[in-house]
Amino acid sequence: MFVATGALILPAAFDAALPDSHQAQSGVLALSRGTSIILLVLYLLFLFFQLHTHATLFNTEDTANEEREEEKVVLSPGFAASAILIVAVAVSFCSDYLVGSIDDVVKTIGISKTFIGLILVPIVGNAGIHPFFPPVSRLLIPQPKSSPASIKATNSI
Repeated sequence: MFVATGALILPAAFDAALPDSHQAQSGVLALSRGTSIILLVLYLLFLFFQLHTHATLFNTEDTANEEREEEKVVLSPGFAASAILIVAVAVSFCSDYLVGSIDDVVKTIGISKTFIGLILVPIVGNAGIHPFFPPVSRLLIPQPKSSPASIKATNSI
């Protein structure tokens, strides 16, 4: 995360510090491309590490199969594909509306577009997801079966 943050901040800082000239802009563009190539190489190296050299560290199927019984298929492939398509179209319309309303918010409230794009949009986007995590995690994570003895012990504490 630190490397990705640095890769975003460095070109932006150089762009803000250098004067607006063609040579400075081409230097910032080269720096931006260089950092993106470095991030791509780091990502590919991480994939190689995760999938080839240390695959046993990241393999969770063995432990999951021991703890869980066979999972039943709930959705048919056709229904799942159509649901994804419908949600993708809905997200497309919502994103278009959000991007179209940013200019009006900037004019009305006086907040910069950068602040809206980097701070407010991610916070609002994630705020809609967080209420669903506890109920979903209870469904996805297998809960230990409790016996009457463990219930008594828990209640007595």
